[in-house]
Amino acid sequence: MTEERWAQWPKDTRPDYCITLTFKPGVERPQRLFKAAADFIESLQQLDVTLVSAIDSKIQPVFLLERIEEGSVRIWVKQFLEAVPDDSIRNLDWKPAVGQYLVDVKHVILRYLDDNKSLGTHNEFHKLTSRVYDAAAQSGALKYPAYKQIPASDMAKCMAQICESVSTLQEGERVIISNDNGDSGLDSSAIITQEQIEDLLARNTIRNSSELILMVRKPDFLGTSMWEFRHDKKTFSAKIADEQWLKEFQGGKLDIRPGHALRVLLDEDTIYGEDGDVIRADRTITKVTGVIKMNHPRLEM
Repeated sequence: MTEERWAQWPKDTRPDYCITLTFKPGVERPQRLFKAAADFIESLQQLDVTLVSAIDSKIQPVFLLERIEEGSVRIWVKQFLEAVPDDSIRNLDWKPAVGQYLVDVKHVILRYLDDNKSLGTHNEFHKLTSRVYDAAAQSGALKYPAYKQIPASDMAKCMAQICESVSTLQEGERVIISNDNGDSGLDSSAIITQEQIEDLLARNTIRNSSELILMVRKPDFLGTSMWEFRHDKKTFSAKIADEQWLKEFQGGKLDIRPGHALRVLLDEDTIYGEDGDVIRADRTITKVTGVIKMNHPRLEM
């Protein structure tokens, strides 16, 4: 972006960057473009949350809308960092460095996605994480004692969300962020899937088998989706692979409703990345051994 495009803003109110959505005149379903812009902004904010967590989990990035211009849709954004940080950075002038770090990394990631159209190879992705680290160093964010490396899986998930946000853009449509350091853009040709993330990052799979009692939140009456359960105040989905039990349930022989509970044998496969972070957890019920109904406290075998 040229300096002239920023000259209209006094330095004390100047936005951190501008988001431009380019499109051809006469576009059909214009709401699609505005939704893509909103989704893109949301994906950038989630990226910021991930990035600042490397410095201090108490820092919360907030986006401020400064102006929207017509023509190609231009959204001028100012970042605000809200926090009561740890003592290690409380007395430092940390906001300018962290703000610069967040904008610089956006450029790094968008340019990578625009060049590779995917997560790329293992070596390419590790070069990207090195460039993110370099951006932290150049901005000054790296000097804070609390800075830690961002898990590769978190970075990949943020990148996948960015790609998904612009997936509805059509030919000739593109989203661009601009500031004094230049422009970086992306179109719908960049795609990241869960399979790509796992193929690139997965290093270990550990299976744990256990016997549990699970509260039913949402049964699968048609046999085409996962069941939703609650256990230890947490909600999760699981597939039931006990074909005989499923046959009886789907045939109407068993009356299972939300609020009932199942006693089950459960296999949980947890996929880990090379840095030990969890990429995904799959849960499969291999056998249902009993049903507990709300109005019948005894276990039905």
